[in-house]
Amino acid sequence: ANLTGNGCHAHVSVWDKSGKKNLFLNTRDSMGLSKLAYHFLGGILYSAEALTAVFNPTVNSYKRIDAQVTTSGATWSPNAITYGGNNRTHMVRIPDEGRFEFRLADGAANPYLMMAGYLAAGLDGIVKKTDPGKRLDINMYAERHKAPRVKKLPLYLIDAIRAFASRDRRYGGLTTS
Repeated sequence: ANLTGNGCHAHVSVWDKSGKKNLFLNTRDSMGLSKLAYHFLGGILYSAEALTAVFNPTVNSYKRIDAQVTTSGATWSPNAITYGGNNRTHMVRIPDEGRFEFRLADGAANPYLMMAGYLAAGLDGIVKKTDPGKRLDINMYAERHKAPRVKKLPLYLIDAIRAFASRDRRYGGLTTS
């Protein structure tokens, strides 16, 4: 109760097949991201509720989501489906040009399923040209009230499983038959 949660964050960028060009990089953008990167991010945000079931697979995983601030001064885990700049209170942080830090998964996540989930949701966003919306430049722990329309992450495993099942039926899904 007095320590921050155990995260399994992933830093992600996409490169061309030669490995020389970061396809997420656009130095003319205020966040240093290309349109491809924003669509990828849009797919992640769109599927976040469903991905929570894969990235937070145990009942204890949900004790870190929306946890109270600890004696260390922070929870360092997301509580809502948001993104921002170099700000650790959001589900997706953009720490530098051309890459994301996805902060949803906890230490119990299967790293192979985690990367498959990010890729499936991100590629879905690219195909559908999903808009991630505007970034938030607020502290989501202290100023959540300034973003009342932002969706919260599921607080229980059963809710995440229901979101996963619903996402699959509604949109072509993250799973295969």
